[in-house]
Amino acid sequence: MAHDLKEPLAMMKLTASSMKNGIAQTGDEQMINSLAFILDMCERNLLLVCSMINREFLKSSVIEIGKERADLVWELRDVVRFYKRSKLGKMKNIKFTSSAEQIYLHLDSMKFMQVINNLISNSIKFTADYGNITLHAEEYESTVLITVADNGVGIPDELQAGLFDHLPETLRPGLKGEESGGFGMGIIKAIVELHQGKIWFKSKIGTGTTFYIELPK
Repeated sequence: MAHDLKEPLAMMKLTASSMKNGIAQTGDEQMINSLAFILDMCERNLLLVCSMINREFLKSSVIEIGKERADLVWELRDVVRFYKRSKLGKMKNIKFTSSAEQIYLHLDSMKFMQVINNLISNSIKFTADYGNITLHAEEYESTVLITVADNGVGIPDELQAGLFDHLPETLRPGLKGEESGGFGMGIIKAIVELHQGKIWFKSKIGTGTTFYIELPK
């Protein structure tokens, strides 16, 4: 559900939002109303899907993951390619680098890539137009370190301690008013830990944020 419904709806909403000013300047009432309808329907359905995902995830006593051997570099490059194809992605400088051409891990690719999707989406929301977002994979002897970094507005100090908890006050609208429609940082942490990994971050107001995910090989 998360892969097939949430991400396309989120990308449609963000793309429509980026078109809003241009459409308004045309004065075409039919187009303006149609775009407002698209935004409203995306918002309604995103809230429904995210509510269902979060509720089911949080109330489950056992979360199952199905790991398969996957090339992490290919998976991450594919996610970045997805964002670069969108109009929104063209408004940010999104870059992917890796210490190796291929890095093989045992992953539940669908669940883990939702973690990466959510982190990139957050970086887009909290980074000004033409800002920098970088995704990097570094291979070590027994672990792999994935970083998602931006030079955005940063996370306020008062929100940092409870960021991975299920606290409503840690949900913030984006720079353009985008609502928080992601998994929630508590679920992101849970997915990483299901892969026997660790996640942490460093952030400074006005400088940006970097998330770190360490996974065993």
